[in-house]
Amino acid sequence: MNEIDTLEYNGSSKSGEGSVHSESASFIDLDRVRRAVREILLAVGEDPDREGLLETPDRVARMYAEVFQG
Repeated sequence: MNEIDTLEYNGSSKSGEGSVHSESASFIDLDRVRRAVREILLAVGEDPDREGLLETPDRVARMYAEVFQG
């Protein structure tokens, strides 16, 4: 997992419990998003543990946090 587990609304980051709080999205559970992305990779026949995909669940979770923070 990445060191950045929470993003504050002002765009700065800090370590935390794997959630995002902002004005437009009251709570985004990054750990849950990471697990869901991993499941999607498995569902489409990919190996989420292969080198090229190891960081993908975290990247996607952070992308969703950024998109939904407003």
